[in-house]
Amino acid sequence: MRPTYENSDSLKAEEQTIRKAAEVWKSTYSKLPVQYRVDWALLRGGVVAWCECKRRYNNKDKYPTLMLSLNKIIHGMELARATEKPFLVVVEWNDMVGWHKVEKVHGIGMGGRTDRSDWQDIEPVVYIPTSEFKKIC
Repeated sequence: MRPTYENSDSLKAEEQTIRKAAEVWKSTYSKLPVQYRVDWALLRGGVVAWCECKRRYNNKDKYPTLMLSLNKIIHGMELARATEKPFLVVVEWNDMVGWHKVEKVHGIGMGGRTDRSDWQDIEPVVYIPTSEFKKIC
């Protein structure tokens, strides 16, 4: 069984991020079970979007791209295709909260964390240009 690296601090940060987006978008949110591989459903009566949330502790322009697991992107795009609801990536950086509607797979490479000595942390990833994120707040 693979370790889970999510902890109460990362979950709290992720929920603060989705809460900010939901307030601006006048919606509510619901955490999805792990088998969905996407973090949240945005709700306005029913589901209006699927969201992957990230908290990055740097300014938006520090890196030219946001790296995300290809597996998460594939599952989010499949949810969007099956339900005709958009798949959004919502990121909180130190200087802003932004969103990106995922409609295609961006640059693909191998990437991930090397600080945990977990060989499965290196995986196929996508690189979404940070310039494609729209400001929420």
